[in-house]
Amino acid sequence: MSKNVRKGEGDKYRALVWLAGYLTPSLNQLLRMHWAKRVKEQHKLIEIFTNAFWAQGNKYDPNLYLRDKKCVEITSFRKSLLDHDNFSGGLKPLLDVIKSCGLIYDDSPNWIELQTRQKLVKKNSEKGTLIEIYSIFS
Repeated sequence: MSKNVRKGEGDKYRALVWLAGYLTPSLNQLLRMHWAKRVKEQHKLIEIFTNAFWAQGNKYDPNLYLRDKKCVEITSFRKSLLDHDNFSGGLKPLLDVIKSCGLIYDDSPNWIELQTRQKLVKKNSEKGTLIEIYSIFS
């Protein structure tokens, strides 16, 4: 990464959210889902995300759209890995939630640098999604 990323513990430019038990759907699942169910799932994800965000002691005001470029790192802890394009396509609802909460201005490449990874876990209790958001300074 050519830009400076601010990653300090307790840093005001950092947000860290652990969604225990939540796995992003695959692109195939999203494409096969009825639009009404997709909307319902989106509203449920907004509630899960905002509750986890505040419960985990983050200091951001999610109502403010901060107009600076962000690095968004999403790590999915799963029992079976998805192929890369299926995994990446399934992240769209999660990025839309992060945008609607005001942590990123837009989910286009002009406003975020997206980094994704999947890690294999053995137990169901270890499944979940970790989202890390940092401001990028030029």
